Amino acid sequence: MKKLLSLALVVLMVLSLCPAMAETAAYTEAPALAAKVEAGELPAVADRLPAEPAVLEVEEVGQYGGTLRQAVMSGALNHSQSHMTGYINRNSIIYDRDNQSYTSIFLKDFSWNEDYTEFTFTIREGLKWSDGEPVTTADVAFWFNDVLKNEELTPSETSYTDCTLTVVDDYTWKFNFETGKPLYLAKWAYNSGSMFLQPSHYLKQFHAGYLSADELTATLSAEGFDDWTLMYKDKMNDQKDKDLPVLGPWVLTADPAVTNSLTFERNPYYCVVDQNGQQLPYVDSLLISIVESADLMNMKVIAGEVDVQVAGVQESFSNYPLFAQYAEEMNYTIRTSDFNEPNAMNFHFNVTSKDPVKAPYLSSVDFRRALSLGMDRESVIATFYSVGPYSSEPAQTSWLEGSPYYDEEWAKQYTEFDAEKANAMLDELGMTQYDGDGFRMTANGEAFNLVVLCPSFDTTWIEVVEMVCSQWRDNLKLNITSKEIDPGTWNTSCQANEYDITNLTGSCGFLYVAESSITDWAGNRGYNWGTRFMPGVQLTEDDPNYFAPTEDLAALMAAGETAMTTADDAERETALKEIVQLWKDNLYAIGIGRRLPAINIVKNNVHNVGKLDQDWAFGFCATSRADGYWFE
Repeated sequence: MKKLLSLALVVLMVLSLCPAMAETAAYTEAPALAAKVEAGELPAVADRLPAEPAVLEVEEVGQYGGTLRQAVMSGALNHSQSHMTGYINRNSIIYDRDNQSYTSIFLKDFSWNEDYTEFTFTIREGLKWSDGEPVTTADVAFWFNDVLKNEELTPSETSYTDCTLTVVDDYTWKFNFETGKPLYLAKWAYNSGSMFLQPSHYLKQFHAGYLSADELTATLSAEGFDDWTLMYKDKMNDQKDKDLPVLGPWVLTADPAVTNSLTFERNPYYCVVDQNGQQLPYVDSLLISIVESADLMNMKVIAGEVDVQVAGVQESFSNYPLFAQYAEEMNYTIRTSDFNEPNAMNFHFNVTSKDPVKAPYLSSVDFRRALSLGMDRESVIATFYSVGPYSSEPAQTSWLEGSPYYDEEWAKQYTEFDAEKANAMLDELGMTQYDGDGFRMTANGEAFNLVVLCPSFDTTWIEVVEMVCSQWRDNLKLNITSKEIDPGTWNTSCQANEYDITNLTGSCGFLYVAESSITDWAGNRGYNWGTRFMPGVQLTEDDPNYFAPTEDLAALMAAGETAMTTADDAERETALKEIVQLWKDNLYAIGIGRRLPAINIVKNNVHNVGKLDQDWAFGFCATSRADGYWFE
């Protein structure tokens, strides 16, 4: 408790410093906005800013102007843009990794009681949407009552099921929970966006609760929808609807479906200034090109057509030599940063498989250990994860070194290549018979084969999976093959519990305590086997598909529940250590090696880029603030 209370004090200290700094400054703005003020098209900058603006302490006070160019992969607009600009456009709560505290751009203050059942938030007085309309608690009430509690818009249970909203005044509100939510702020900092701030004055015109039957019919017809919930969700998408008021530094100005790009211009009401009182952002506009393939993304980079690029280039480190070849000519620098992910690739076993032939082996820790020993990691790493001076090293999918929960023994166990020992373990499991093709059969003499479902998120993944499967076939005489599928089909298969093994790069490496990370490791997601035992989705005993969790799975999810709900720091620490031990003992997934650094492309004339850490736990590039970038 002392640790969390001290964190609260840090938060309050950080937030209290900003207004004082801002009050001493005479606010200035971009020349284009100053011209509009002079022409009577905009209020003066002091009237557009909150009474106490947020202050971004930039390394170098910048100059205005320019267009920041980025690119995203087609079909991943929302996800990819959130890696950079979307984070500060949406998140009300931001985790400051350097200071290990929470802060906010849009909120003046936030606090909580001792048992984490009451959270109080205060909006910056005078905060405005990008269309100049004030942001008030009416926007919070609209989100809570008309969106979150609307069964058509939000049909499934949320973490606010046991929550009540109390509006104190135009700027302050309280959330009260029946049970404590000690990781509530961590959840909101997990790139989940400022959902409790929605522009009610704009969105009400697309909400069935605020329209007559005739009005709704006319609106649906005009907007080209049959379902009002789909229309509403479309209208609240800040990368599709250019009329949607936002709070972030830039506003969408062109329809991406028409222009094949995302274009943004500065938000004249953005509530952040630098330490000299200059309204941010420095950069006038964004141009985010939509590309159809990884090859086209690479061409954008080597042609010098991006200024700061993170999403789309970082996944495959094999591009490093290509980018290095053109770096000097195109005046950019290749930056590398570490991923907050535990492994280059993990193989996750369906420990709750419904297949009566496969289940006894997939659920056996000795079977999983045998597959780990039967993988020649050094060969895989030499082929796929070694580029120039950078090379991975064999490792399991454990929490990362640097985390207080790092366990070296877990990270290194069963990573040596030992086919002899692996085969002996399979023999002990009774797999001593072979079919006509020379592959092992079950202890009962049944044919045995497994398929690794490989989602097509990355072009090299299927090659890696096929190499590992080939090793298992050759070294262990196990008939294990690979199958590449599209991400949508993959997700459906995992949700339906219809897979044997699947691969991903893994969950967060748990350098920081985030609710999302705990749920990943506790099996609540667990590539969906863990969800079968969670409250709200657990099948009852009279259901024909019901089966009870094993002792270790029950313990794993109980520890996760404790870690997410207890207000006692010591109790949480105990639960987290139990999660580590259970993963260590049961090896629910096996890894290849630590991820290579991420590739980031930064033009040499762009200042204040800062660190571009790949951190899924608290926003993809949570340590970088694009509103402070400027061009030399």
